[in-house]
Amino acid sequence: MNKQAKGMSDRTSDIIMVAICAVVLLIVAYPLYYVVIASFSNPYDVYAGKTFLLPSGFSLEPV
Repeated sequence: MNKQAKGMSDRTSDIIMVAICAVVLLIVAYPLYYVVIASFSNPYDVYAGKTFLLPSGFSLEPV
């Protein structure tokens, strides 16, 4: 017997589930990304809030 789903279609529910999973992924991944970016940034810039998506004050020159 084939039971037909009541309510939303399978495609619509798949799209909604993918959107929810993408949002959860961003919520979990951004803090991990921020820790990596903060480890390469100048500590004073991180404390001042100047580090958001890219490292600030990053240099390969020795201190």
